[in-house]
Amino acid sequence: MTASAAHLLGNYLATPQKDAGRSHLLFVALNEGRGMKQTVEQRRAYMAGLLLLTTALACSGRSTNGENAGGSAGTSNFAGAGGSGAGNAGGASGGSTTSSGGSNDNPLGGSAGSVASGGSTIGGAGEGNDAGGEASGGSAGEGPADAVRFLLLEPPAPPSTPEGLMPDDERNLSTSYCCASADASVIVGSSTYVFPRFSDKPSGELTRAFIWREKTGLKDLGSISDPHQGFVASITPAYLTADGSRVLGSYLLGEAGPGGSEPVWSTHLGGFFVWSEAQGYTRIGPPNVADSGYITGYSADAKTVLGQVQSGSDAWADFLWTEADGFSWLKDLVGWPGEGRAISLSRDGSSILGIAGESGFRWRKAGFQWLGTVGIWPVCRPEVMSADGAVIAGVCQNGSQPPITFRWTEAAGMAAIDVNSPVQILPAAITDQGDVLVGSEVRAGGPLQHGLLQGFAFWQSGGNMQQTVSGADVESTYLLASHGLTPDGSAAIGARLSNIRRSGDFQWTKTGGMRDLPPLNATDQVYALGQSKDGRIVAGSSGPNAVLWDAAGARDIAADLRSASVDQKGWALSLARGVISARSLITHGSASKSVPNSTTPEERVWIAWLHAR
Repeated sequence: MTASAAHLLGNYLATPQKDAGRSHLLFVALNEGRGMKQTVEQRRAYMAGLLLLTTALACSGRSTNGENAGGSAGTSNFAGAGGSGAGNAGGASGGSTTSSGGSNDNPLGGSAGSVASGGSTIGGAGEGNDAGGEASGGSAGEGPADAVRFLLLEPPAPPSTPEGLMPDDERNLSTSYCCASADASVIVGSSTYVFPRFSDKPSGELTRAFIWREKTGLKDLGSISDPHQGFVASITPAYLTADGSRVLGSYLLGEAGPGGSEPVWSTHLGGFFVWSEAQGYTRIGPPNVADSGYITGYSADAKTVLGQVQSGSDAWADFLWTEADGFSWLKDLVGWPGEGRAISLSRDGSSILGIAGESGFRWRKAGFQWLGTVGIWPVCRPEVMSADGAVIAGVCQNGSQPPITFRWTEAAGMAAIDVNSPVQILPAAITDQGDVLVGSEVRAGGPLQHGLLQGFAFWQSGGNMQQTVSGADVESTYLLASHGLTPDGSAAIGARLSNIRRSGDFQWTKTGGMRDLPPLNATDQVYALGQSKDGRIVAGSSGPNAVLWDAAGARDIAADLRSASVDQKGWALSLARGVISARSLITHGSASKSVPNSTTPEERVWIAWLHAR
C-alpha cells in the first residue's frame, strides 16, 4: 500500500460514515495493498490508517472520540469538519477527525444529570429502588457492592449559539465518550447538540466537554477563552489521567461563510488544552491560528504534550509543550537535528523518540543521543520506547540481508536481540519496563528488500522471539489495538485481516496463545475495543450488541442486565469500550436510540456494574 492510500484510509476511518459506504471506501483505499505480505515501509504506511480500525469500523453514523486530540480545516455544520479524534497513527485533512500516535487509557465519555436504573441506591436528586427501578441524579451513589447496576449519562442543558438559537428539541442531543480513570469513577466526554436552521443562519452541531464523577455527578466544563476571539464551535477531550485529575484535548473555532445555495460553517483548529479542577482550561498552543493539528503523544500525567500543526500550504511543524517550560517548536530545541521528525513521547514525558534521515535518536532536555547501528545493518529505525525512555526497540535493514530486531538500552547501547533467530519482530508495542515486545514477524524479501511482514510475534527478556500463529494464519495481517498490550505484556488484543478484509478480532495471551474472539451470532462482525489490565476480560461488540469475552466465551451485556431485571429504557447497548475486573466487573460503552424526525439516532454513554462469572 502506498502512503497516499494509507492517508486516504486514515482520513476516511476518522470521518463519520454509514456502514455501507465505509465498507466500500475501505476496499478502495486498501485496493493497492492486496498482497498479504508487505514490506516494512509499506506496513508503516498501512498501519497509519489501519490502526484506526479497532474503533472506527465499530461505529456508524456519528464519530466517537478516542485517543488523540486534533483538529482539521474544512467546512461543516458547526463542528462537523475537523475535530478531536480517535485512533492511533493517521493524518488530519480537509475536515476530517484527526488522529495520531498517542493513545487513551480506557476511553469513555458521557454527560450530565445522570439517569441510573437498577440494583442500588442512586445518589443526587433521585432515590434508589430495587433492581429494575430507576432514579435520576448526579452520581451513582452507594449501594450493595455486588448489585447489578446500570447508569445512563444524559446531555446537560444545551448552550445557545452566538445568535441566540437553541437546539431543536426534536433533533438529537447526544453524549460521546472520551476516556475513563483507571477505576472508572471519573469519566470525560463531550455533548453534541444539533441546531435547526433559521432564516439565513446555518444549522449545525455544537460540542462541549464534561467530566462526570461517581461521587459528585456531572460537571459541564464550559467554554474556552480563545485568544483570537473566535467562536468556539467544538471542545473535545482526548485523554484523562489515570487518577481522573487532568484532561487533555483540543478545540475548533467556527465562522459562517458562503457555501453554495446556503451558508455553512467553516472550522479550523483553535488550539489544544489541559483542564484541571483547580485551574480550569489552560490553552497550551499553538501561538498562532492553524488550519489543522493533532497530538502525537502525551505523558501519563498530561504535563508534557507532543504534537503537530499545519497552516495553509506550510509543512507540518512538530511542537512540545511542558507545564514547566510552555510551548516550543521542536526545531528550536537545543540539540534537535535539522531533519528530525518525532515518533513518540515516553510515558514519563522525559524522552522524545525520533528519526532523521535513516538514523534514529532520543532527545531529552538533558541531552541528545543518536542510537547508532548494528553490525552490517546500516539502517535502523526505532519503533517503540519504554515508559522512561531507557529502552528502545525497532528494526535494522541492509538490502537483501534478513532484517533484524534491535534493542537499545542506556546501559548497553545498540544490540540485536538475536541475529540468528528465525523469527525477527517489527515491534508494535513494548511494556513500560521494556522487557516485552509484540508485533509482526519481519522476514527478508519484498520490493527494495525492505522485508515482509507476517503473523503476530512475541519476545520477552531472557527468551526467544516466537511466532504465535501457525499455518495459513501466518499470512494474515494482525493489527494491535490501541493500548492493546496489557501493562505486564501478558495479553494483547487486535484485529486480524485476511485478504484485506477484517476476518475477526483476536486476543493473545502468554498462557493460552492466540484465539479468535467468538461472535454472539455466527454472522456477527466482532470488534475488540479494550481489555482488563490482567487480560481476563475483553470488551467490545458483536454485531449490534455490546459484549464482554471471558474464558467462557462471549457475554451479552444487555441480556445480563435484563436477567437482573435492570431496565435499559429502550436504549440499545452497541459498544463496550473498556472493562475493569475485580470482585465484580465495571464496564462502559456507547448506546443508541432512534429519534423521531431524524435519520440519525441519539447516542449515550453508559456504565454497568456486573457480576463476574
